[in-house]
Amino acid sequence: MRVLTLVAGFAVVALATGFRDASAQSDPRVLAAVRLAQDGRIDSARTSLGALEKSIAPSDSAFAQVLYAQGLVAPTVDEARQRLQRVVSEYPLSSWADDAVVRLAQLEYANGDPAAAVRQLDKFHGDYAASPLFPTAAVWAGRSLLRAKDSLVGCRWVSEGLGRVGQDAATRRELAKLATACGNKAVAVRDTVKPPIVRDTATPAAVSPAVLAPAAAKPEPAPPPSHAPAWRIQVIAAGSAADADAQLLRARRAGFDAIVVREGNFHKVRVGSYATRAEAAAAAPRVKAKLGGQPFVVHDP
Repeated sequence: MRVLTLVAGFAVVALATGFRDASAQSDPRVLAAVRLAQDGRIDSARTSLGALEKSIAPSDSAFAQVLYAQGLVAPTVDEARQRLQRVVSEYPLSSWADDAVVRLAQLEYANGDPAAAVRQLDKFHGDYAASPLFPTAAVWAGRSLLRAKDSLVGCRWVSEGLGRVGQDAATRRELAKLATACGNKAVAVRDTVKPPIVRDTATPAAVSPAVLAPAAAKPEPAPPPSHAPAWRIQVIAAGSAADADAQLLRARRAGFDAIVVREGNFHKVRVGSYATRAEAAAAAPRVKAKLGGQPFVVHDP
């Protein structure tokens, strides 16, 4: 009974919040199935998504979204976990991978395992730190870490989340509640404690060619540019060299010419080299499609 209640509760929350800007991002076939579930016809939704899984090629960009949606309406915890994990493992550059990691963390938290939730959120911090979902991840990291009695790291997450929450009033309220529980720690640990990064080293059953490309254990820092000024696309401003190196490696695996620029306390990962702002702006959607986040055009002097 507890398992059924857990899955039902997770499905309600996930279906209510599972598709950011659905009209712009969702495949209409998947969106139709999710709407069936939102109307209470979960069995019909599962049947529809199962048919889509069989009819869509794994190489199709919609396949990751099908897996993600199946995770939201799965009948058991194990199946929900398996579907969402496939999105993360097999399609790490898809626009649904960061969502899937947060959903996995929510599932583990609801399953009474805050330590497992923290492991998922560590992965999020290491691989998807530039994601617009960071404030939501910070809510679940704060809850999980405070529940696990690790208030220092949890409060740092809360502090970072508040700094990036923007106009999302609901998420801001949740972070503010956690910040109250943190007291002064939310500010005090910002520069002293960093959430650990946990890498998933398991080999997935099917991984995109970009992920399978051979790479050095750690990318060598790029030398300072000695060429003419260039327009580039910035994908992340990391607070540590380790986070920047991880994003640099992802960008290079995705086929981009990437560098790290150190400015103040930030390690900024930038890709490409364009003669004009217009050329860089035209390339930005492709960078977003492959790396996620909110990339934007900058000028390197």
